[in-house]
Amino acid sequence: MSTILYDNVSVSYGTNEKTALKNFNLQINSGEIISFIGSSGCGKSTALNVAAGLLTPTNGELVVDDLITRSPGIDRGVVFQNYSLFPWMSNLDNVLFALRQRYDLPNKTLQAKAADLLDRVGISGNFQKVYPSKISGGMQQRVAIARMFALDSPIFLMDEPFAAVDEITRKHLQSLLLDLWEKEENRKTIVMVTHNIEEAIYLSDRVVVLHEGEINSVVAIPFERHRNRREIENKSEYLMIKNHLLQAIEEKIVGGER
Repeated sequence: MSTILYDNVSVSYGTNEKTALKNFNLQINSGEIISFIGSSGCGKSTALNVAAGLLTPTNGELVVDDLITRSPGIDRGVVFQNYSLFPWMSNLDNVLFALRQRYDLPNKTLQAKAADLLDRVGISGNFQKVYPSKISGGMQQRVAIARMFALDSPIFLMDEPFAAVDEITRKHLQSLLLDLWEKEENRKTIVMVTHNIEEAIYLSDRVVVLHEGEINSVVAIPFERHRNRREIENKSEYLMIKNHLLQAIEEKIVGGER
C-alpha cells in the first residue's frame, strides 16, 4: 500500500498567520499519479511539503498508509526542481548513496545496481563517473530520477521536477518517468506539483486545481495508460480537459484581482 490522506489539513505561518492551506481534504490512492496545479502561491508546494513531512499541519492530519505522519521518511522519496544531487559525489555515487539507505548488500552488488539504474535513464559510460556539475540540467534530473527509484520508496513526491529544462528535454523526461513507473511490478504513488497543464494531463490520473490554499476542482483524466502523447493530444476530450483546467485557473486569478 502507498495511500495518502489529507484529513482537513490547514497550514498557517508567519506573524500574520497567513493561511497556505485551508481545510484541505484529499484521498490519494495507491499507484495513482496526482498533479497539483494552480497559480503561483496557491498552496501547491505547501501541500507537497506536508506530504513529505517537511511541514507540519497547523490543523488536521496527514495520513500515510493509515498512520498519522508528521516527519520525513524513507517511505516517501522527494525530487525538487533543483535536482538536489550531492555535488561532491559522482553521478554513480549519488545513486549508490540512495541504494545504501535501502539495501544491506555487498558494495559490488550495489554498484552494479546503481550503474544499471543510470543506464535505464540514459546515463552511461563516463557520464556515470563524473560530478553532476559536468553534465547538463536534463541529465542531472535523469540522475535524480534514478536516485529516486534507487531509494525504492512506495511514494514519490515531485516539486516542479522538469521546470528547469527546455521543452524537448522536458517531454523526454516525462516519458522516461512514465516508462519506469509503468514497468514497476508495484507502481509507485506519485504526487507532482507543476505549472504545466499539458504535463499534468499527460502524466496524471487526476489533476487537482488549487486556489488560495483550497481545492477548486479535481479532474479525472480518462486516457488509458501506456499513453501515446500525440494520440491523446488529438482527442477532443484532451482539448476539453485542457480548456477546463485553464479556465479554472484563469477565473480564479481574475476573480482575485477584482
